[in-house]
Amino acid sequence: MTSVLEVAALAGLVVALPACPSDDSEEETETSTTDGGCPTTTDGGCPTTTDGGCPTTTDGGCPTTTDGGCPTTTDGGCPTTTDGGCPTTTDGGCPTTTDGGCPTTTDGGCPTTTESG
Repeated sequence: MTSVLEVAALAGLVVALPACPSDDSEEETETSTTDGGCPTTTDGGCPTTTDGGCPTTTDGGCPTTTDGGCPTTTDGGCPTTTDGGCPTTTDGGCPTTTDGGCPTTTDGGCPTTTESG
């Protein structure tokens, strides 16, 4: 009797294990566009997390300041959005939006300002 129960328990575990990672993987792939209304991917030409230590996603998938010259966060760790859900800057010396409401990138992948300074 004990051996039958052990075999049944082991069989149940083996069947359950491969099913879990499959479902998990699919969900993560789908939920990778936006989180909390903040940009995470290269949608609409918004800044990405690739070059020169520019905006990196930490708080709810929202860009946060890491390197000088990159946009600063204001609203709950997420930049304020104006056009197309692209981040805009409120801090002095930070880049302003110019191309479709999204900041243009020139210096090491970091958004740059078109205003004087």
